Amino acid sequence: MSYQVKADSSATAEIDNAMDWYERQKSGPGVDFLLKFYNAVAFLRDNPTLYPEVYESFRWVLLKKYPYAVYYA
Repeated sequence: MSYQVKADSSATAEIDNAMDWYERQKSGPGVDFLLKFYNAVAFLRDNPTLYPEVYESFRWVLLKKYPYAVYYA
């Protein structure tokens, strides 16, 4: 079973800001960051219970290669 993913506006803004920051450092890493984020979201959409609960009903998945995590419930 696949679940829907909805991000609130503050999460969307943080993703955009991180991508912009990486792109300002050097061309290319911002796109890579965005791909890693979308890959993580696609994976957790199909496997939402794979990751442990870290607080009440919230779970998280770390992005590969970047110091970010996707928190979800």
